[in-house]
Amino acid sequence: MSAEDISSYASKLVSTTAEVDKFIERARGEFGDNWRQDDDFLEKFFPVRPSWEPHIEATQKRNYNARTARWKQIPKNPKAASKLYTPLRMLMNELLVAEEESRQQLSAPGMASGPKTGRHKSAYLYELLLLETHVRRVLATHSKKKKVKDIQTRRGHAPVSPPLFLAGAGAKVLGVWWTFIKPIFQGGISPIEIILDSEDFLAARHRLLAHMTHMMSTQTHRRFANGLILTQTICVVYMFDHSGAVESAPFNYHQYPAQFCAIIFRLGSDHGEHIGFDQSIFPHDKGIVVRTVSGERPRKEVLYAIREKLFCYSNLVGRGTIVLRTVKVGSPNAQEDGPDAQEDGPDAQFIVKDAWIRREELAGRESEGSLLRHAQAQGVVQGVAQLEHFEEITRSDDPNDLDTVLRNRQIDEPTAEDLKLERVHTRIVLKTFGKTIDQFATRRDLLLAFHDAVLAHQQLYEVAGILHRDISIGNILINPGGVKGNRGILIDFDHAIRVGDTSPYSTKARIGTWRYMSGRVLEGKVPHTYLDDLESFYYVLCWILMVHTAPRVQRTPPSIASYWDKSMSHAIKLGQIASYAFDLPLEPWFGSCFQVLASRLHNFFHIRRPSMGDLAPPVDPNKDYDEYLGYIRQCILDMNAEDAAATRAATRHSTSPDGSEHSTSSTRRHPTSHSDGSDHSSRQMN
Repeated sequence: MSAEDISSYASKLVSTTAEVDKFIERARGEFGDNWRQDDDFLEKFFPVRPSWEPHIEATQKRNYNARTARWKQIPKNPKAASKLYTPLRMLMNELLVAEEESRQQLSAPGMASGPKTGRHKSAYLYELLLLETHVRRVLATHSKKKKVKDIQTRRGHAPVSPPLFLAGAGAKVLGVWWTFIKPIFQGGISPIEIILDSEDFLAARHRLLAHMTHMMSTQTHRRFANGLILTQTICVVYMFDHSGAVESAPFNYHQYPAQFCAIIFRLGSDHGEHIGFDQSIFPHDKGIVVRTVSGERPRKEVLYAIREKLFCYSNLVGRGTIVLRTVKVGSPNAQEDGPDAQEDGPDAQFIVKDAWIRREELAGRESEGSLLRHAQAQGVVQGVAQLEHFEEITRSDDPNDLDTVLRNRQIDEPTAEDLKLERVHTRIVLKTFGKTIDQFATRRDLLLAFHDAVLAHQQLYEVAGILHRDISIGNILINPGGVKGNRGILIDFDHAIRVGDTSPYSTKARIGTWRYMSGRVLEGKVPHTYLDDLESFYYVLCWILMVHTAPRVQRTPPSIASYWDKSMSHAIKLGQIASYAFDLPLEPWFGSCFQVLASRLHNFFHIRRPSMGDLAPPVDPNKDYDEYLGYIRQCILDMNAEDAAATRAATRHSTSPDGSEHSTSSTRRHPTSHSDGSDHSSRQMN
């Protein structure tokens, strides 16, 4: 699911119990059984540092009753969890100010040793001090008016909101421009769930997971994050990353007040890397930038200014893939990002793709960077995103200090089970341009991009010996201003393999994007072949022709297409291909030439699948590609003829019998003519 899909989904949610429960259940199902408890968790991540002790003692003196061994503000027997919201928020905010003082030694007259009277006055004044320093604050976000928002969605809707929310501001930690603390997921540090001792702890944990899933998916630069569950007695701390979650053993924060202080101090740290922020993404005078570092010495740094988030993961556990459209900082026009940016121009655009790759996958598969280097070396440079840079990201200047799940969890001597969790943070930069193929402006742009993407697939297969295995709308970019062969760009080689590869990874079943997988791949048949990818191209085209009524205008998918996302999609697709007639409902805007093309491609697969069983053995890839591309080229000719006929008809209607010309502004244009009204009748097939 793309970032746009997530935003669209979230913007439609209403804060009803049923909707919230549905979102939580979905997050829980996707997360699976990826919970672990680490009895040494607090000792590893939240030790009481000597530099904090004077400030912890001062805070305890004001807020802790040593005789009763309880924090003064926290009610002992609250009737509802809501009675804990305000006292816990005020206590944690005092601790955050104390942490700020421990770092910067900030003091105001009468404040360094604490306010003179009243614990409520103390909390109020300390909250004012915290607000003025614009660093961290625990916000009350439990009511409809105060709930956490998501600024990426329309009207700021978010599917869930925690009772309390630790948020921050400032470039040093959060990598954001704003200087005032806001209740938005993009500025979040830690969501906090509050329940009573007697309430369902597992339900609270699942709510915390939902908050964390949404928060981390909105933050481009988040590697891992902490969350808290608090009762009137107990505290549990969590660390969420792309392999799951680690939780501390529950502890009584009244009996261990220094430990509780250390947790809040750490979460308020000015060291962003300690609380999961990627310090290689930060504000710059050109905007938010991504820093890449070459492995050679002296190490070379390059900055890329982010222009758009093209894709963001929706499942917390997994690769955590984020795809950004960027411009290299330092070029004369770095602030510009026009759609016609050329490959070697001063405002050339780049795709930056971050992902967390399993170590076991790296052992059984070839990296995207390696495959793209090989394609370049073999001379496959058109229709394929060109590799600019690849690195395994480090947490510091030490090139050996890789950013990995196990290192972030501080597992120094991993067991065999631990190694199954290992993921490495990787970054790849691709020199490319354009948006996804479904963002076409004219039907001509769509068809030429489709042609060049298929042609690139053939070159990769026959020349470079690479099979893509994940053809989808999101992995084909459209480049209207490109030269022939470069008007459609294939990206994302995460699942690609070498032709002839027999490794376990190459025989892994159901590789690709579910909606566009071939019926055979959906059945779990292996190996994945070039014909499966060509079938995926067919489904990409059909989906666009069924769902789009005009450029950038979509309708609800017809019922037959909606099944492509469901578990029975293999039966639906195999049944369609087995049918003699092509019967998918295409939108009339595209014209008869696209109807003919889709029907011919349907027949291409129909004759290769004499039954609903296996694909006929591929014998002549070159012949298959030539036939497939031939149908597309014929469609280009037919489209040019349709447009020429439409232009001639418009010209006849605009001229009166006496030869005088009338304005054509009111003439109804043929539904298949181009949005720019251009006449392509004299153009040759490309």
